[in-house]
Amino acid sequence: MITPRSTRLLRARDLRTLHRVLAECVSAAGVSPVAVVVPTSGAAEALAQTFARLAVPLERCHLVTRDELYASLHSHLRVAPPMLSVFEREVLLTRSATVANTNDSRAPFRLRPGLIVEILAFYDELRRRDRTVDDFERLMIESLQGSAEIDRGAERLFRQTRFLVAAFRHGGREEERVAVADRGVERAVV
Repeated sequence: MITPRSTRLLRARDLRTLHRVLAECVSAAGVSPVAVVVPTSGAAEALAQTFARLAVPLERCHLVTRDELYASLHSHLRVAPPMLSVFEREVLLTRSATVANTNDSRAPFRLRPGLIVEILAFYDELRRRDRTVDDFERLMIESLQGSAEIDRGAERLFRQTRFLVAAFRHGGREEERVAVADRGVERAVV
C-alpha cells in the first residue's frame, strides 16, 4: 500500500523563524509520521533542541540528512541491490578520475581529495535532476564548442566537461562492477 505524501516549500527570513515554522508543521501533522531533511547532523541536533524547547513531540518526527534518508529508503526495499557507502563511492570516483586523467580527457586542474568530493556531489545533483551523463555532455559541448577556439575560459570548460564525462562514464561502470561482485559475494556467503 502506498501512503500519500506531501512536499511543501516553506520560506523563512531567518533560522529561528524556520525552526518555529517547522515545529508548527510537525505539530500540525498529528499522528502522521514526518521526515525533515536537514543538511547536516549538526543541523538535526539544533532542530531537535528547538523542538524540545517548543514541546514538539519527536516520536513521529525523523530528522535526517539526505544520505540518511537514502539509506532508510534503501533499507525498506524488499529486494535491494547493495548500496555503496559514501567512502566507497569516493574511492571509485578517484580511481575513475585517475583513469580519465591519463587518457585523452586530461583534467585542466590538479585532482585533490576535496575536489573529488565536489565532483561526486555534482554527479549526484545531475542524477537528482534526472539528467544523464549523455545529457550533460551534449548540452555542455553544444554550448562551448563554438567559442572554445577563441575563448580560453570556454576552452578550459570544454576540457573540464570532457574530463568529467570520461570520469563519470568510467565510474558508472565501476559502480556496476562492484555491485555485481557484491551480489556474488552475498550468494557465496548464503
